[in-house]
Amino acid sequence: MLGPDRLHTLVIFAVAAIAALAWAVWSVGRATTRRRVAYSVLAIVTAIVCGVSTMGLQINRHLGYVETWGDVLDLLDPSIDSGPVHPVLHRPPKREARDPVLPGHEGDPAWKASFSRDSNGALKTDFRGPISKVHESVWVWVPPGYSPNNGKVYKVVLILHGYPGNPKRVPLQLDLAAISKAHPDTIFAIPSLKIRRAYGDCVDIKGAPRIGTWVTQDVVGMVRHNFPNTASTREGWTIAGASFGGYCAPVLGLTNPHLFSRIIAFSGYDAPETGHLLAANRVVRRKFTVSRLMAEQREWPQKYYATGTANDRKSLHFIKSLRSVGSKNVMLTTFLGSEGGHNWSVWRGQLPAALKWNEKP
Repeated sequence: MLGPDRLHTLVIFAVAAIAALAWAVWSVGRATTRRRVAYSVLAIVTAIVCGVSTMGLQINRHLGYVETWGDVLDLLDPSIDSGPVHPVLHRPPKREARDPVLPGHEGDPAWKASFSRDSNGALKTDFRGPISKVHESVWVWVPPGYSPNNGKVYKVVLILHGYPGNPKRVPLQLDLAAISKAHPDTIFAIPSLKIRRAYGDCVDIKGAPRIGTWVTQDVVGMVRHNFPNTASTREGWTIAGASFGGYCAPVLGLTNPHLFSRIIAFSGYDAPETGHLLAANRVVRRKFTVSRLMAEQREWPQKYYATGTANDRKSLHFIKSLRSVGSKNVMLTTFLGSEGGHNWSVWRGQLPAALKWNEKP
């Protein structure tokens, strides 16, 4: 299959670029009539398009942004920005003396998922959320020796991918095989956020797929139901993400502190930069800035670990915005690397320290 992440697709475009360049050089030297000049211009434009496409394909193969041509079309889907934007800002329940038990929906067949081993080493399911009605993939990485009946209780880390992004590649990009050996009491769950008409969203938007509900209720409930010895309260649950996921994780974590006691954000950003919220007015966008949500989270205690690098301007601004809040309820820890950019290599290197922080009481 000639997908945008395939080597032979890259080779085809590279050969086309070279051929178009040769055509351009040959035709320019013979451009004496109006028709030949037009051919020369066409050859030059073709060479440029094929050359730029080749570079884009090479970058995509390295970073894993898109896997199919359908993913490319989703990025270009104009419906994401059409019409007025009405996001739903969910408020957490009042905190009680004891943390609520996360629902496992015992005995309800709607929450039963069928898993198979994917090529990335994780367990994959295509799950239809009973609440959001979103039908998408979720990858779950269990540690070596996992059994639902081994008497252990496992923590859960939800990992949200970037935009554009390929959730299937996250276990490989973060080397979860090695990470899992170092953290044998942790299960990692990676839900797909590549939802048509909502790609680039991570909160519920009226008239669009309920992607916020999909992550916080359907995925959480599915994991609890199918892996029954996962932590039953928020103390054992962390929501994490990188880039776009590094924006979504704190937005969903701060608005659902009754579900997640900890948040990890790698190279996130403060204000929405994708999806429906990007097209919203300034007042709406302001409501969904991470720093504002952090300041407004006054009832549930949480811990928040945010990273960035000095070379990544957006994440640098993000960390400065968080530090300026001074929330009493959200204990903030930040790490700013001196080297590296905005990529999975940086986040893979930052993950061990983040998970070590995550295990502290």
